[in-house]
Amino acid sequence: MLDGNPYSPPNGLVENEGKIDSPVVVFYERGLDLTPSQDFVYYAIAMLLTEAVEDGMVHVSGQSICQGVLDLAEDLNPGESAAFLASLMIGCSEDVGKIVDELKNLGLIQPSPDDDSADFMGLFDFRSEIERE
Repeated sequence: MLDGNPYSPPNGLVENEGKIDSPVVVFYERGLDLTPSQDFVYYAIAMLLTEAVEDGMVHVSGQSICQGVLDLAEDLNPGESAAFLASLMIGCSEDVGKIVDELKNLGLIQPSPDDDSADFMGLFDFRSEIERE
């Protein structure tokens, strides 16, 4: 995660009296009404993109997004990440792909022309991944 801190927000979020607002506050200020699952996946993508740009890249794959969702869930909910993801109705990579499409349709992310929701097919079953670790 950023600077070793899973709670550290991505660069570019609104700074308010010396504190960085969470993505939820930023979305609220923009008048966006995101679902909790959209908010969570968007935050994971923002963290991944921040790291990618720092590494000189500007794109993250569907595989990377799914891994980022899993890592963030585990960082925020140690030992409870499967239940947390289930509460967000995220059980597999296809669920993440649907949320990514929703974020794209809201204009929050801009996938490359080669990106497709099929990129998320069959990559992850989050419960199985968590049980393996």
